[in-house]
Amino acid sequence: GTWIDTTGSDSVGDCIACAAGKYLDSTGNVAVTDCIDCIQGRYGESAAAVADTARCVEAATTSVPEDAAACAAVTDLSGPFECSQVVVADQASGTAACTYVPGCNDCGAGTFVDSPGSNQASDCANCAPGQYQADVGATDCDNCEPGRFASVLGQEICDDCAIGKFQAQEAQLGCDNCGMGEYQDTAGESSCKLCARGTYQDGSGQGSCKACTAGTYTDMGASSCADCVAGRADLDGPSTPCTACQVGQYSDVGS
Repeated sequence: GTWIDTTGSDSVGDCIACAAGKYLDSTGNVAVTDCIDCIQGRYGESAAAVADTARCVEAATTSVPEDAAACAAVTDLSGPFECSQVVVADQASGTAACTYVPGCNDCGAGTFVDSPGSNQASDCANCAPGQYQADVGATDCDNCEPGRFASVLGQEICDDCAIGKFQAQEAQLGCDNCGMGEYQDTAGESSCKLCARGTYQDGSGQGSCKACTAGTYTDMGASSCADCVAGRADLDGPSTPCTACQVGQYSDVGS
């Protein structure tokens, strides 16, 4: 985490710390250029960082860690601190069983940083609406897939379009209603379904279609039912065209 470019030094205090946003994981370095930038997707808030990732390590003694609060906050292995399960259990019992090694921290899910050498958490930018990032330490964000959307900054996952809605494009902030003659009974879809023959839908944003009554019929994708005309009758149900009356028979409209 430090370097020095002069000879004859007689104190460790003469060593110069690498700046925040950089780290140095070896000893005996002689130039500031030996300090390594935190990679894209990570940031470093501490000077003299000695690791490419901030982490907790098992301590040789039970002395208080350099950053006890940070170590004590570890409850699993998914965060920027990498402690063994044994160490985590020791923390829970109040034993200072790990020490904090300053280094570069991953930007959190829903954020990213696309340049090296970042030195503060605020350098991690939120994903824009229409995008998401489920992983930590990301250098960019992903577009929401068709059928899904992200309406606010910094989303970790995209939301499914609701029943009765769809989204055909990627990277969108919301979803569109299915139109008349259409429906969608599943969430997270990129298109709507046409109402089947014998059914209709006269509203928008619907999750099902309505059945036509006897004496009427429809084709697919109808927004209303049509009456059978005089001389034709609904013999097989609304899903088939009205049938012409035979010789010697008649029907009124809507029969």
